[in-house]
Amino acid sequence: MPRNERWLLDGVAEVAGLADPQSPRTVSQRAFDAARARSLLYPDLPRAKRITEKLGLKWRDVLTVAHAWGDEQGRLIAAKTREPNAKWVTPENAASSLAVIAKRLNTTSLTGGDYRRERARMLANDAKRWMHGRQLRMPSEQQVARAHGSWDAALRAAGLQSTTQRSRQHAKPRPRGIDNDCVVAVARYLKEAGRHPTPAGYKDWRSTQKAAPSLDTVTRRHGGWPAVLSEAQDRLLEEKLGIAPRP
Repeated sequence: MPRNERWLLDGVAEVAGLADPQSPRTVSQRAFDAARARSLLYPDLPRAKRITEKLGLKWRDVLTVAHAWGDEQGRLIAAKTREPNAKWVTPENAASSLAVIAKRLNTTSLTGGDYRRERARMLANDAKRWMHGRQLRMPSEQQVARAHGSWDAALRAAGLQSTTQRSRQHAKPRPRGIDNDCVVAVARYLKEAGRHPTPAGYKDWRSTQKAAPSLDTVTRRHGGWPAVLSEAQDRLLEEKLGIAPRP
């Protein structure tokens, strides 16, 4: 299993236990997201929704796999993402499926969620046909990615923009200066403090820094401590995964 997947699953098990010690295998996404800040080992773990997108699993399956042992995690991921009779999926028909759905949505790129939702609509409509229904075959998003090695590679094969190109093109301008400095400062605090991230902890840490925004500035400009903390955690995750931070 890739190192990043192992790290995500270990983090899920840790945070789920913090969110609901009595029933960590059934914790809700909302409770999980709220508990991330209490983790000493995984303070920069992404939100539940991003974890499901990264692993290509439903949330209940993520929890099941996260609480499995050792090599069983890899077997469970393979079993839950594997679809029967997948030999018909080729790089060519995977790329064609992407192109068809992109045309239906009138877009130059697709996220996994875009593809999954439109594919489900197309298959549902086909299933309603009286005589010749259930004939449409379209690979799942996981099958598309496996056929080309990655989702971005599949997009390029279909003549579409990669997700990186799309995010750069459609990203809203992020404020430079104060707003961005808030996220950078809180990310530094998370890296350097090595303890439970709290507003009081940030305030103490900031007193030792020459140029870091005050707690009042951080919370006011980002709508509260949880919001800026989440932004900082996402920034640290991007660094860990080798993704260039947004300017």
